[in-house]
This record gives sequence, C-alpha cells and structure tokens, in this order.
Amino acid sequence: MNDNNNKQLAYKVWLDELNTAPSDAFFPTFRQFLELLIKENPTKIDLLKEKIDKETKTLVASANKAIKELEPLLDSIESTLKDKTESDLTQIEHYKQAKSGKLRIIGEDLPDTLYHAIRLTVERHKNNGLLNKFDDRLLSVRDNFWYLDYAKTTEVYPSYKNYKDTKEEFERKQKEEPWGAYAYLEWAKTFFKDVLPEQAGSFVKTDIINNLRRLILYLLIPPDDVQNKAKKVIYKITYTKTREILLNEALRLAKPDFDSENEVVFDYLYKNPNKKITKDQMERELRIKIAKSFHKIVENLGFKGDLKRVFFQVSKTSIYFRNPITEDDLEAPGIGKIKLP
Repeated sequence: MNDNNNKQLAYKVWLDELNTAPSDAFFPTFRQFLELLIKENPTKIDLLKEKIDKETKTLVASANKAIKELEPLLDSIESTLKDKTESDLTQIEHYKQAKSGKLRIIGEDLPDTLYHAIRLTVERHKNNGLLNKFDDRLLSVRDNFWYLDYAKTTEVYPSYKNYKDTKEEFERKQKEEPWGAYAYLEWAKTFFKDVLPEQAGSFVKTDIINNLRRLILYLLIPPDDVQNKAKKVIYKITYTKTREILLNEALRLAKPDFDSENEVVFDYLYKNPNKKITKDQMERELRIKIAKSFHKIVENLGFKGDLKRVFFQVSKTSIYFRNPITEDDLEAPGIGKIKLP
C-alpha cells in the first residue's frame, strides 16, 4: 500500500474521530488534526499560503484604490456641512472611527463603510435642503426623495464597483478553491479557541468538517500533479508583429487594421493580461475615446462563443483578458474547454 493510501485511511479515521468527539474535546481535536495535516504536507500547504497571499493582496489593493477615490468626495461633503448647525455628521464620524480602528462594524469592510457614510449623509441632507450644491450626476429621485444612485456613482467613481466585483470573485474562489478551505480552518483554529461547539453555533462543527474534507482532497493529490496542472498551458493567444491574433500559434482569429480602435484596445490588453481594466483607465492611459462596447470589440477580434467565454470577462465598464489558460484555469466555473466552430 503506497503512502497516499496510508494517508487516506489515516485521515478518514481522524475525521471520524473528530465527528464523534465530545463537545469539550471537539476544538482541541480539530486543532491537533489541522496541525498534523500541515506538518505532513508542507509543500502543498506552502502553495496554499502563496495563493492566499496573492488573492488577499489583490483584494486589499482594490479596497485601497476605492477608498482613495471616494474619500475626497466624503471630505467635500463634510466641508460643506460642518458649519451648518442642523447637519448630522454621525455617519462620517463612524467611518473615521472605523478607519482608525476605534470602531468595528460587523459585516462591513472599510470601502463599504465609506460608501454608506457618503450615501446616508447625502440622502439625509439633500432631502432636508442642507446639501443643495451636491453633484446631481450621482443622484436620482423617486417619490420626491433624492437618493445616491449606485450605478451613476460608480460610473463617475468606478473603483468602488471594481472593489465590489473583486470582493465577489474573492469570496467565490474562497468557497470553491482549496486555499479557501485552508484559510477558513486557520481562522477557525484561532477564533474558536476557547468556546464549545454549541457556543460557536450549530453550523460551525459542520463547516469545519466540510472544509477539512475539501483540504484533504487537495492534499491527497500528488504534489507534482498539483504544480504541473497549475502551470500546464492549454490555450495561449499570441499577437504577432504583423498584428495577427493567433490561438496556440496556429489558428488565426483576426488581423485588426493598424491603429484602429480594435487594434489599439487589443494591443493594450495583450500587454496587460490577467487583470481587470476599466474603460476609464484605458481611455486615460491611451488618451483615446472608446466608441464601441467592449463586447463588440472582443467579437470583432474573433473571440466569439467559447473563445470569448474562456479568454474574456466583459462588462459595460471593464474588461479582463485571461491569457494564457492553464489546465488549472479550465476547472474554474464558467471556463471549460473550447469548442471551435
């Protein structure tokens, strides 16, 4: 019997033991089990830590960008209202306390607290007449009530929507990928250090065992398979000096006209793969005005059907060019293999 089979049997026994552990022994047993898994699988655990670090840095950078873009708006609102005795700056103060660490608002990250401070302060004072000079591009009215319109606001301040999209993607990956299971277990190991399962909540014991199962499934894959699978390139787009867009250096998808909108946009995307890029950002850096939608440009470049789905994520205001596509990428929801026409 090989080492992997031995591990599989041992891990099954450990899980069964954890599942039947008395209430007062559950968390100590869980922590011991997790430490053994980490000790026995250092290479794979290191890969998970690297992935957690990468995903977290992406989310934090997105959050910081949203805060940097929205804070001047909050400051201008405060400046307008601070000398008016009837004004209520409670929400702005809450945000400042949250940013300084003096106040923790459960279920909210700092960019959300900032946006909500802006929204609630604007709506209160626009409707009571104290904020008449506020930027009406960001507002809509319903039944004589002025409200901060999310769609309009994120058109003018796109970084907050980009943050929300990044956070949604982070949370999706956290639920579906092995690093999410490991991150949850490391959090649970510390957070539930001095409580009983029934004090933590009826769902916690089930969540811990389910995430342990997810982690074990990953750990039982041979290390070489994990690394090779993540790195093996299945599909790759090449953009030649003669402006040909090639799939796997064999199938020509398009040859955009020199200096056309299609050519300029794709050249930029090709040089900036695997990152979300907003329309405003691209127009600002290229010093152009993009007339066509990203959807139309992508299709003009030969990316239709499966090709578009695999290589691109597109919205009205942003675009993400995924290149190259590894075997690991193909297992992500919404990717999958390409069926060529």
